[in-house]
Amino acid sequence: MGGPRRPGIQARLGARLVRLALRAYHTTWRPRLISVYGARILVPRGVFIPLGTVSSGLLAGILASMEVGPGRLLDIGCGSGVLAVVAALHGWEAVCYEPSPAGRAAARLNVALNGLQGRVSVTGDPREVVELGPYDVVVSNPPYLPLEPRDRLDELWCAGEDLRVLKAIGRLAGEASPGGLMIASLSSLTPLEAGVEALGLKNWRVVACKLAGIDRVYIVEGRLPSRGPAPLV
Repeated sequence: MGGPRRPGIQARLGARLVRLALRAYHTTWRPRLISVYGARILVPRGVFIPLGTVSSGLLAGILASMEVGPGRLLDIGCGSGVLAVVAALHGWEAVCYEPSPAGRAAARLNVALNGLQGRVSVTGDPREVVELGPYDVVVSNPPYLPLEPRDRLDELWCAGEDLRVLKAIGRLAGEASPGGLMIASLSSLTPLEAGVEALGLKNWRVVACKLAGIDRVYIVEGRLPSRGPAPLV
């Protein structure tokens, strides 16, 4: 039956246009405090900017409205830490995983700015992520454009033509929380089914959707494999 559908010419062109727009936005950004669902977030240059981005807003809104048990949350690729901070302000305990030193520094600063040092931890070690699991929810606002990153800035939104970044996120999520719930953002430019397959989600559904100019941003919810492969190293 073949693998997931690859992006067509129109989708690839759209992805390149989105990359250009994001690059322009991020290169002209002046670091400042922003407010996201009650969270005070400082976003330095070189870190993904949640202000004005559809995916960040949709995910933050979902986390702010979820009922909490107690609950433990894992944010993979946390960037500025905005999602974990919003979740923690609404009762969650959170672990942030971010491979970028600049992102980890920003996330730790924002955890402190919101007085959440006892509720949110930040790490760049995938083994520590697994050791601290399992989690009630895994969330990710990942790089999902099906393009090869040309530099560090591109790595904020480009997953590679083979979607290897999404696959790596799915592997880590599955190892950290086998059979757990994952909520992630994806784009119609990926396309959607290919992104879900790369993350490895089962029994998935779209829980939110919004037009973002060129593409349509989806928030999907699904179950991770009950047994994950070796952790990301």
